Amino acid sequence: MGATRRAAEFAADYFCRCEIASSLDTLQELLFEAAGQLDLSYVACGAHIDPEHPPDGAFLFHNYPDGWVERFCAKAYHRIDPVFRHADRARDPFWWHDEAFLAPLNARQKRLLNEARAFRIADGYTIPLTHDSYWSASISVMSDSGDIDEWTRHAVKMIGGWIHQRASLLLRQAPLVCPSGNLTKRERECLSLKAHGAADDEISDRLSISVSTVCRHLDQAKLRLGAKSREHAVFLGAETRQITR
Repeated sequence: MGATRRAAEFAADYFCRCEIASSLDTLQELLFEAAGQLDLSYVACGAHIDPEHPPDGAFLFHNYPDGWVERFCAKAYHRIDPVFRHADRARDPFWWHDEAFLAPLNARQKRLLNEARAFRIADGYTIPLTHDSYWSASISVMSDSGDIDEWTRHAVKMIGGWIHQRASLLLRQAPLVCPSGNLTKRERECLSLKAHGAADDEISDRLSISVSTVCRHLDQAKLRLGAKSREHAVFLGAETRQITR
């Protein structure tokens, strides 16, 4: 039996259960149940956000150790997480040991990965998720053996996609409040450079400010514009003619 067919047969029941799920808690339980059946040690599915402080309209299901989550949030690692940042740009799934993933990492991102390894979060496999919201999203999985075979990867892609789609639909049922406001000069500069494809460290160099200050300006721009993500902020900034693309 081919890997794709085997994965489809395994995942079929999860599709039906996702379709009738009426809460995020139920969907998270389905994700963890599937991970257990697939012998996956860790799984994270959802938006590239601070997992302890999700913005309106976003979610991130995960079973990472409490110690790692506490550190991740305390250090605002969601802003520089190399897995998140690569998945923002990538269309295809990737391993964390892929050269294309590792080559562009800066010192802070390498240190983040080393810290994660202390919690057995390593050798992961990430699938960027197609979605119709402004939040970049993905599903990442890890196995204690370090090996995730082909049919398991297919099953993860199907189940993760269904769970993300259903959770996003449930969240859209609650309307978001989207304020609008004028950006400061520095916020416009950071957002404009982001609109032209500059990375945070490149913006830092161009404006002679720290990367953390860049992140703060971009986060503040999102709040002023009522944006769901940086990409959404770029769109709203251009729509209100405060930046050019």
